[in-house]
Amino acid sequence: MTRGVDDLLADLADAADAAAEPVRLGKERWDTERLLRLLAGEAVIGRLGDIATKLPDEVIKATGAPDNSSAVTAVSAMVHVICAVSLRGA
Repeated sequence: MTRGVDDLLADLADAADAAAEPVRLGKERWDTERLLRLLAGEAVIGRLGDIATKLPDEVIKATGAPDNSSAVTAVSAMVHVICAVSLRGA
């Protein structure tokens, strides 16, 4: 079963909230807590990449990002989508 764009964007919003958590904890904790860096950082990046690879081409193109033909461009596209969604809410 494929997920719709609305579901993927909801996942994106949730992942963006999750990405904000380590930031809220502060740089000192990030620098001193290895597990925080390894587990939280990698989990958020992996989740964003997973969502990015599932976005339909029309969503990627609407952001001005490159196509989602590889993991690198998919994550780049996700950053563009995060910016587009953030700007829309501003």
